[in-house]
Amino acid sequence: QGLLAEAENEYRLVIAVRPEHPQARLSLGIVLQKTGRLDQALAEYNRAASLGSSEARYNAASLKIELGRHREAIEELRQILVE
Repeated sequence: QGLLAEAENEYRLVIAVRPEHPQARLSLGIVLQKTGRLDQALAEYNRAASLGSSEARYNAASLKIELGRHREAIEELRQILVE
């Protein structure tokens, strides 16, 4: 957990300076998911996706499945396939 906490702090520092940094937001979402903060992770994935990260869209869909939000996940995946 120490390395994850350290990584979280680093990503938050990057975001504080560059709030529109999609990779930092995606990476923060991954750390949040690994530490069980799923709603916060989904929010970061959605933010990263809105900034153009296609990987974040896949992560968001996967997390929605984990959260039991299957219809939302299917819709997300359909949108990815259409684009």
